[in-house]
Amino acid sequence: MATLQPMAEVFAALQDGTFLEKLSNFNDEQIRPFLPSLFISTFMSVDNLETCNESVLSRIVSFEDANRLQSIAAVPFSSFEQKLHAATNYNAMINDQLFRSDQEEDKVYQVAMKLIAPENEDDPSGDVIPFISEDITDEAALIFSFVVQLCPSLCTARKLAFMAVAYNNAPIVIAKTIANNPELFYPVLHELCDAKLARIVEESPRGRQRTYIFALLLSLCPGAGEYIVSNLLETKADAPLALKLAVEMLNDESLIALIPPEIINRSRPLAQLLHRSAARQRILSLYRRLAGMAVAFLTDGTHIEDTESFIICLCTLYSSSSYKPTPEDAELLVSYLITSSSHFAHDCHLIVAVAIIMGIPTVNMNNAFTERIVKWLSSLREMCANGGNSRYTLSHTLLFICTCLTTKKTEQLVPFLANIIKMKVMVPPRQIVFLQSLIVDAGFTERELALMCTRLPVTCNLSADSSDVSIPAYCVNELLQGNLFAKNGVEIKGWMERQLRECSTPLHPLVPGLLDRLAIMSVADSVKTISTQFIEEAFAGPLTAEDTFTRRIVCTFFLLAYRLHYDLARATDRVTQRVLLYPDTMYTSIPLRYLLGVVEHLDSSYSSIRGWLIRVASELFPYMQPSTESVEIVRLSLRENGRQKRINETELERHLQGSNPLTGMRKLEAAGLSEQFRLLPLIARCTLLSLQKGASRECVTVSTRLWLKMESVVPRSLIEILACTAREWLTAGECKEIVPVEKIYEIPPLLFRVHRKLFSSPAHLECFLRALSFFVQAGKTRLGKEINVCPEREVALISRVIAHAPITAPELFPPNWFGGVVNDLGKTTNSFQDHFKIQKDFNKVDRELVSSTSDHSQAATIVHALVEIIDPRRFKENEGSLCLVRLDELTRLACEEIHQMFITDRQLLKLVLWQMLPLHLLPTLVESIPSMHIALSEVNEMLAIPGERSLERRLFAVAVTAQISHKYRIVQSAKTMELVVDVLHTMLRHCPTAVHLSLMQRVVPWLEQTIEVFPQLAGDITQILMTTSAIAKSRLALNPAAISTSTPLETRLTHSIDESITRAMANVTV
Repeated sequence: MATLQPMAEVFAALQDGTFLEKLSNFNDEQIRPFLPSLFISTFMSVDNLETCNESVLSRIVSFEDANRLQSIAAVPFSSFEQKLHAATNYNAMINDQLFRSDQEEDKVYQVAMKLIAPENEDDPSGDVIPFISEDITDEAALIFSFVVQLCPSLCTARKLAFMAVAYNNAPIVIAKTIANNPELFYPVLHELCDAKLARIVEESPRGRQRTYIFALLLSLCPGAGEYIVSNLLETKADAPLALKLAVEMLNDESLIALIPPEIINRSRPLAQLLHRSAARQRILSLYRRLAGMAVAFLTDGTHIEDTESFIICLCTLYSSSSYKPTPEDAELLVSYLITSSSHFAHDCHLIVAVAIIMGIPTVNMNNAFTERIVKWLSSLREMCANGGNSRYTLSHTLLFICTCLTTKKTEQLVPFLANIIKMKVMVPPRQIVFLQSLIVDAGFTERELALMCTRLPVTCNLSADSSDVSIPAYCVNELLQGNLFAKNGVEIKGWMERQLRECSTPLHPLVPGLLDRLAIMSVADSVKTISTQFIEEAFAGPLTAEDTFTRRIVCTFFLLAYRLHYDLARATDRVTQRVLLYPDTMYTSIPLRYLLGVVEHLDSSYSSIRGWLIRVASELFPYMQPSTESVEIVRLSLRENGRQKRINETELERHLQGSNPLTGMRKLEAAGLSEQFRLLPLIARCTLLSLQKGASRECVTVSTRLWLKMESVVPRSLIEILACTAREWLTAGECKEIVPVEKIYEIPPLLFRVHRKLFSSPAHLECFLRALSFFVQAGKTRLGKEINVCPEREVALISRVIAHAPITAPELFPPNWFGGVVNDLGKTTNSFQDHFKIQKDFNKVDRELVSSTSDHSQAATIVHALVEIIDPRRFKENEGSLCLVRLDELTRLACEEIHQMFITDRQLLKLVLWQMLPLHLLPTLVESIPSMHIALSEVNEMLAIPGERSLERRLFAVAVTAQISHKYRIVQSAKTMELVVDVLHTMLRHCPTAVHLSLMQRVVPWLEQTIEVFPQLAGDITQILMTTSAIAKSRLALNPAAISTSTPLETRLTHSIDESITRAMANVTV
């Protein structure tokens, strides 16, 4: 097959304009093919006649073909061009005999006719069309060169490309023609790479013609190889041809620049050839070419550009299904990887080498290479240890790979290796075991991995946008899960704090799990994995500083997770000697409800930690969950952030201590949330000032509004400040002794020892109920946690709970304050006390029973206290309209709180009913507490069970039923009232007369009300009343001594029954 390589030097000089300078270096054989272009440019160009170089003229004239060129140039090309354009019958066949004659004009005419003749380009797969004989190709090339240059309108690049592919012996002619017309070189190449010609099958005649013309042009201009190959690689059909030309024609540098990226990118056409058996031979030729380059490097140290792409391509071909590697190939690959690492010591090359060795089983599981690989990995480990941050990328990669192998996380390792070496990687279980022994032998022990973690720089601005799964935080997380830091005595605290400082939003999903494992480690080993100073610094500064939110939220989650795991560990292993590394005082300083509100409001930024945080907060502090109001306050505070002015605390105190504290309160209300949080003690003082005598209504309104706002954000801080510092707020009777806050958490009803004015102000009562609800929920949570966590303290704890169960009014309130007495609540728990004192090892049921008993006892006390608050008799000294309005508002607030308690725990309602409520308040309670209708289901038991107070309970049952029936005229209330009537009828027949009369004296008003509600029961109730009246009259007749008394029981009862029957009958008739 012919080649144009001898012409390449002259062609290059013509292209770059250095031909005249190098003319003396070219011999006649090199210049001869270019005579047409030289002759035309020298003799036939008007511009060059006066400026032509004498050396060029002398060289042209020295050729024996000079006269021949002159005769061809003498042909009238311009007239031929006009004549051809007017022709209609084209002869596409060239006459060989004519070309062997001396008739130059006929030759030119035939070539011009051929160039202008239309061709059928729609059938690229057809056979080769006869053109000229091989022995006259030089003559044809000479004529073609003249015609193409002197008649440019007759020829196009597309026409030349098609002729080179479709006509026999045309490639050499077209190639020489292009050599004499350099400006056509790249246009013709572009047409040869066209998509239409790409449909030509390479093994067809035309396909071989196309390959031949590419080879000729590449030999003429080797520098065009990259252009040709890169264009051919764009189509799937031309990929095999591109590979063939690249292997055979490109130099090493161009081959590495073009082929490896195409092999690595799986979406490219060339990469898809790797799995086709038809391309096996060409894949083999490429591999041999690359392997030869690797051998040259190992033997002669020949430099290889772009080593990462080279070794990835070599590895890809080595593992290709189209090639079956031999042991020698494996030896070559390992030798090149290890040897090249010492020459190309940059991280990218080393990372690729490590990924290849770890990802190819035939390499890493070959015992012949194990010792060399171990030694090489050991040198990399020492390089990382001594290199510091300059070897960060390599250290990071080695750490991630070794971590995945140590923890057997192949689901992370496989895509990581595949992403580096750009090929499919499989790591079977047997290979994991082998690789684990490999890294251990190389010195990557568990302790070394833990130390490598602490030496790595942290990820800057770690957020969910950091998509890299191999970040150092992942390695730390996996090693924490395996307890490698604690096991090997490696401290991770410093690295962890640096990484938490770099956390940003949206928060990375890895951070919550990492913090949770840190908390587990702290509990298990009693080691602070995050320092107290770091946490305190996080919560320093303004409350609404947005740049501190992320750090505060992660610290909050860590503290809550630590406390949760700490309590679980104590409850599980039953050990109480564990050290609490982070004391309770740290938890009190956390604005938990505000931070939870921030997480809810900025849910897109903290979605990864939101579920974790809510779970642990609900377990430990269910009473601190955010409300709609608190989230709205957070939203407004973030909008106003940055525009808040600092308040002069001294001036504010002066206003509050002066004669008009309202000015100071208004300044506090107008301040930003951060300032209000900083001045929380002053807000507590405002609440106390509003209780003083003479405080205006606006003063009360502003102070309570401030109190309620801060309670929605930081309830614990506000309430504890108020309870600890305000003697007027919480006292013990006349001794003015402050009740400790811890005691209130144990016994929330003690909160009722407050200033009596508070219960006469609806605004203050609302604040009080918020505080009461907080302590009730907090106390319930603490009690349940203590009982479940501290086994050896259970007996003392239960004794304490039982001791406080029978709480009466004198113990809770100042003397002679409430008109009524809160009933004894301890009798329902006395039956459990002896049992718990005897039994030392309590099971879960027992502990839950103790907790429930304490909760119900204290909740019932609270209910009775709230009922006493709404008693109108407290206002009997001042019965003005203002007091009545206040009483209505106080009743609404107290009854709403009682209703919430009842619907939360139905057993509480049952307990309160059995303890009974004041009868004169029943109408108010039934009307204001919707859940009181549930009491109908308890009436049956209250009527049936005898006892010391059975008479009072029956009376209460009748009153409750009558009052509920008056409001809810439903089937159930009617049936319950029928039961009450039956019980009264039975008592009439079987109870002692004195007991029965005493009961009936108090029941008559409720029975009268029942007749009005359920007229169908009027007959039965009237019969009972009349029978009772007859019995009373008989007792008067049999006991004349009773007549001497002013108004005996029988007389009062008789008159009451007569009046009630008269009124009831009158109402029923109406």
